[in-house]
Amino acid sequence: MTTLGVKIWNKQVGVLTWNSETCVPQFRFDADWGTHHLDISPVMCPLRQAVCHPLLAQKTSSYYCHLPYFLSDFMPCFKGRPKGVNPVLLLSKAGVDGLGAFDFQLLEGDDTSLSEIPVQRMRGRSRKEFVEVDGIHYIKKYGRGVRMEMAYNIMARLAKVHVPEMRLTDDSALLIQRFDREGSQRLHTQTLAAMNHSARGYKGLMDTCRTLNLGKDAEEQVLRLMCFNHLTGNVDDNTKNVSFVMHPDSTWHLAPAYDLTFCYDPRNPHGPNSHRLKQDIPLADIPRQLFDSVCLATLQFPRICQDLNIPLSEYNDAWLHIQKQLRCNNQGTK
Repeated sequence: MTTLGVKIWNKQVGVLTWNSETCVPQFRFDADWGTHHLDISPVMCPLRQAVCHPLLAQKTSSYYCHLPYFLSDFMPCFKGRPKGVNPVLLLSKAGVDGLGAFDFQLLEGDDTSLSEIPVQRMRGRSRKEFVEVDGIHYIKKYGRGVRMEMAYNIMARLAKVHVPEMRLTDDSALLIQRFDREGSQRLHTQTLAAMNHSARGYKGLMDTCRTLNLGKDAEEQVLRLMCFNHLTGNVDDNTKNVSFVMHPDSTWHLAPAYDLTFCYDPRNPHGPNSHRLKQDIPLADIPRQLFDSVCLATLQFPRICQDLNIPLSEYNDAWLHIQKQLRCNNQGTK
């Protein structure tokens, strides 16, 4: 048996257990959890349900690490993950410097088998680390694609897509301001995958925003993000690349868009991830002014790349794709 205590903002949320015989995780909310009025999973496990039915037993898919949905985002990555180690034990290594506001404490179980295994805090092929510069928390990302991601960030900003602040460093890395931090305050986060696992398209994302009462601005952001990804070849727009943020007063917001870059492959036009958001809102239903503004922003892509000293050989495929998409949507490339 492995038992893990879960807290948020120094408040006891509950206890997660793993039974090696049944291989089913069980989470029991703390008896006083309802008094804190923190709806940490308002779609999949709303507070009223947690109070009335405190025992939550789920065996989710490997995409959710077999954990309850609202905890699945925080599983750290292990290089050479040991076979047979239960996910609750792995989650105990998330640490207080990880994403979001949850704190995990191993109450029962032996984690010595993990002591020699390197932990990677974040998923993805590129190397990343958490850093703090002048009191601001960043993700520092390394690799060949950082300048292209910077270019997409600038282009998305021109398209009025809410994106995090970014800047390139002298050591050829990319600093991305974390949206789960405000100064020293840790904020609770949930990806769309964890918030609403049944959402499979932008319509599902839109419906989730409406369920959370995020308002018209969030709905417009969904439309702008869909148009932007459609035009620019970001086909890694999966359900773990869209997030929501909750403040300690229990108010939710749509997080800035992240991981925007060119990743279109003609051999795999539907993207590298089976959990990619389906483009299920017809472009014909998008307000023309909104769509045109995104199109105009994409026309700035060559200038942005040149300002960042990105050679043509590195951005040409993306620019050709953008031009093709503009032509297909009768926008031209004037």
